[in-house]
Amino acid sequence: MSHARHTSGGTALPLRVAVLIAHRPNHRGEVGGLAGTWEQLAQVAGGRPDLDLTLFFLGDRPARVPYASNVRAVLLPPLLGTERLAFLRTIPTHTDLAPFHPALFRRLRGFHLLHATDAFYAFAQTALRRARRDRLPLVVSLQTDTIGWARIHTPVILQRLLPWPGFWSWVLERSRLLDWQERAMERRLARYVRQCRAVFVSHARDQERVRRLAPQTPFFFLRRGIDLECFHPRHRDRKAVEARFGLPPDHLLLLFVGRLDPVKGILIAAEVVQGLVRCGHRVHLLVVGDGAQRQEAARRLGKHATFTGNLPHRELGSLYASADLLLFPSEAEVWPNVVIEARACGLAVVACARGAAHVMRGHAWDGVLLPNRDPALWTAAVETLLAQPHRLRDMGRRARQAVEREMPSWQQVLEEDLLPVWQQVVQQPSMLPPAAGV
Repeated sequence: MSHARHTSGGTALPLRVAVLIAHRPNHRGEVGGLAGTWEQLAQVAGGRPDLDLTLFFLGDRPARVPYASNVRAVLLPPLLGTERLAFLRTIPTHTDLAPFHPALFRRLRGFHLLHATDAFYAFAQTALRRARRDRLPLVVSLQTDTIGWARIHTPVILQRLLPWPGFWSWVLERSRLLDWQERAMERRLARYVRQCRAVFVSHARDQERVRRLAPQTPFFFLRRGIDLECFHPRHRDRKAVEARFGLPPDHLLLLFVGRLDPVKGILIAAEVVQGLVRCGHRVHLLVVGDGAQRQEAARRLGKHATFTGNLPHRELGSLYASADLLLFPSEAEVWPNVVIEARACGLAVVACARGAAHVMRGHAWDGVLLPNRDPALWTAAVETLLAQPHRLRDMGRRARQAVEREMPSWQQVLEEDLLPVWQQVVQQPSMLPPAAGV
């Protein structure tokens, strides 16, 4: 496509970009994630004369939701939604497994650029077909560790499909199913990325994977932004938080924020708290979020935890700032917003190295990074930190200073990471062969 595609009579027209997000938009109580990232970017894109942005989400019925004069969301019902399949209802985020979405295909006419946010599901596959049909530039951002999630959730799904004790685990061990699945997903990812003008990565793991699978496709780093006013240590008000949620006074307050499922590791956090209580520590866990493992976590923790459910994103700053330590036992993270927000609020973090080493230092500088999710290891590490509250405060102070120096605003992410690449690829000649027909 030449630059003339979005100019008229020498007058520049807005760059028309469609972003394909095969999830539902965040509801009032959800935070972060893929949907939250693009909702934040949509806010800072509002009113820009050089950009016309449409976010395509899944929804219960077709709808158009205006965000600004130049930004809107379009919701389309899934054709084969995972929530309709009983054995997939426990997965954390539902999507559309259909190979093609005709309604979306029709709506993708007239854009200068298509931006997929995965390489596997209905919206991404439909965007590829429209790009081939109209010879449009297509880019993709790898913002979710879909391959890692599959490795975690496949055993759970198999247990539901094969309820005989031990049989599903025998199947996994004998067939090496998870290894085969990972290789198959990598082949699908490679085929998709090779047909894109550019790929955005947010983790060294994805950067290395792209280099290996599609060495000819240029890649660019896509950061996440942070609102340093919303997430700030000055929002600390421990007494107000205790009063609001009925927390016991004179306890060390541990915090867990995220979906309550195997990926995020709520039951790991529960075992840590149980271990600390057995050792005589006066600790209480404040759990923000909801999910399939809420009841099990509540049963295990009893009076030693308070579950808030989902809360509005803007309310989290005071919780981070008022807690003593964040527990983040997730290993399948591309960009852990929760860790960044906690550090911005001056809160030390204990996390898995695989999930957070790319956004914090560890080694007791701003918290601790652990090599795995062994509850005994976690309990010992947290116990050591809680015995030195002055060190926790020092770690939190250093974390805030690092975030101020290193983390961009959402506007910087749009202007420095996304727009230059979008503008560059629309001026390149098409590399996709035309589709034979749809």
